[in-house]
Amino acid sequence: MPVGPSPTESNQTAPALAPAPAPTAFAPAGVSQVSPAHSMSRLPLLIGIGVIVACMAIYAACTAWQYADYRQLTQQTMSRQAELQGALERASKTLNDVDQDTVADNTAVDVLRASVRSVKTVGVSPRPVAHPLLIWELVPANRDMRTYLGSSRSAVTDLHAGTTKLREAEEAGERSTAQENLQTAIDDAKQALDSAKTAGVPDATISPLSATVERADAMSGAAHTATVEAYRGMTSRLKDATDTLNGAVTRFDRHHCSSFAGIFDLFQGDAELTLGGDCSVTLGSHDPSSPKDSHEYEAGSFRQNANGSSTWQADGNTYTYSPKGVHDSALDSFMDDVSQSDDNAVSALDDLTNTHAKLDQQDASGSSMLFLGR
Repeated sequence: MPVGPSPTESNQTAPALAPAPAPTAFAPAGVSQVSPAHSMSRLPLLIGIGVIVACMAIYAACTAWQYADYRQLTQQTMSRQAELQGALERASKTLNDVDQDTVADNTAVDVLRASVRSVKTVGVSPRPVAHPLLIWELVPANRDMRTYLGSSRSAVTDLHAGTTKLREAEEAGERSTAQENLQTAIDDAKQALDSAKTAGVPDATISPLSATVERADAMSGAAHTATVEAYRGMTSRLKDATDTLNGAVTRFDRHHCSSFAGIFDLFQGDAELTLGGDCSVTLGSHDPSSPKDSHEYEAGSFRQNANGSSTWQADGNTYTYSPKGVHDSALDSFMDDVSQSDDNAVSALDDLTNTHAKLDQQDASGSSMLFLGR
């Protein structure tokens, strides 16, 4: 029997067996299989496309965010421009209208002027961008508008504060001036009251002004400062009441002067002082060639003195009339002495006349006796 080869020999001489093919997945008909090497060659392309898409998405998102911010900032900028323009117009009008003489604190004027000048440094908001989809135009435009909004906000605040402070300073100055005017009117009214009382004006005529003065004093000395309109209203009412009383005093004076001038002229005669019907005084004799000096009567100065004399003023000069004439009391005493001397002289003359009459009678009696004796 033939002897087979040994295992060693068979392993050395037997041809190598080909490996069994790997099982393949089922593939539909008409679809070709892609090898791994071909798939690896397309990966960079896919990655590049993904990066491009991601960059475009990021750019689109950033542009959309910047554009939304741009639109919001644009609206805020336009609103701020209108606000700043309005504040600037009000500030300029306040500076033009205010009377610096009535402002209590003049530094408020300087502060507001400085605020108006500073508005010029704020600048103008940027113009709209030409291409709103270009982020390199949106970013600087938004940055400029944010800068403008910041600087303009402080400018608007300064303008508002300066305008308010100047208005308050003007109101304080006007209030102070109105209060001073009221106090002046009160002093004038009190002087008119004194003149009316001294002149003898009836109480019914004096009482309206007296009541108004009391209300004005209460307002002027109140703990809480009144408004400018209240001061002005009270000052106007007080002046009207004062004018009314002064008119009554003037009529009262004219009544006295008209009745007084005739009596004065009767006693004065041809002296150097002539009194008019309105108590005006003319100095100088009745001689037309002599110079004359006229003085206007001062309303409310007519006085009836306790000794029966009358006193009045004309252009600051005081004139006094006594019932016996325009002269002082020393002359009255002198005239009394002269009158008494005249009376004594008349009495002495009467005595002398009586004595002569008696002597004449005696002489006549003696002659008769002598005739009868013969």
